[in-house]
Amino acid sequence: MNVQETIYRNYQKLTLQESPGTVPAGRLPRHKEVVLLFDLIDKARPGEHIDVTGARPAPRNLVQALRAPRLRRACRRMSARMG
Repeated sequence: MNVQETIYRNYQKLTLQESPGTVPAGRLPRHKEVVLLFDLIDKARPGEHIDVTGARPAPRNLVQALRAPRLRRACRRMSARMG
């Protein structure tokens, strides 16, 4: 590691979870991790209800992701609209 060329950056990592009241009985709430940078750091506090809009990075294994049924259907719908 070259200390002279290392860039340090502040960030905040959140774990978003579905509201338990909206989850059907017998199912666990889904969750996603979100990383906040720059002016968004410390804007959200634990327990707050927030809306998040952003871009998700591409999966590391794109072939495996394309085999996922939900993503295949979305790709077909997009290609049908474009073509």
